Amino acid sequence: MKKSRGFTLIELMVAVAIFSMMMAITGVILRNGEAQSRLADMKINLEESVRESIYQMSLEVRESASSRVSVLNSGALLSFSIPASVSNSGSITWTNPITYQVGGNGTQLVRTDTGTGQVAVLANDIQSVTFGTNGSPAGTVTFAVTASRTLPNSRVLTLTSTGEAKLRNS
Repeated sequence: MKKSRGFTLIELMVAVAIFSMMMAITGVILRNGEAQSRLADMKINLEESVRESIYQMSLEVRESASSRVSVLNSGALLSFSIPASVSNSGSITWTNPITYQVGGNGTQLVRTDTGTGQVAVLANDIQSVTFGTNGSPAGTVTFAVTASRTLPNSRVLTLTSTGEAKLRNS
């Protein structure tokens, strides 16, 4: 009768070591993939927030007139009025000034209605905002918003987005 032979202890240890290394490599790959996915999500959220704030500003600012727009504090503050009502004769009644600037906790883009004192946050993680006007008198208002977010690995994600609004009542 022939004696059957199984794996030796050394063969078994080599197989377990190879399997352990494959699992460790797989874990590293999955962890890196997850980190890249979180980074992409944070970047998309930051871009979306900035894009939405520029869109909201341009919708409101374009209702203004060149004589009602002021860029102050070296471009860091935009003040403007929009029509509150129009009479039958075409006379426009303007709102109290509305301002956009970095404020709140220092990293928020805020909209302030100076008439009511109401403050609304348009975006968070804002480093700076720069406003400008094109033409004389101003026919277009430009926006440049820089946002920044520190990632869990201490890496800083920064992006700048621009937009403009052509004034309708110029």
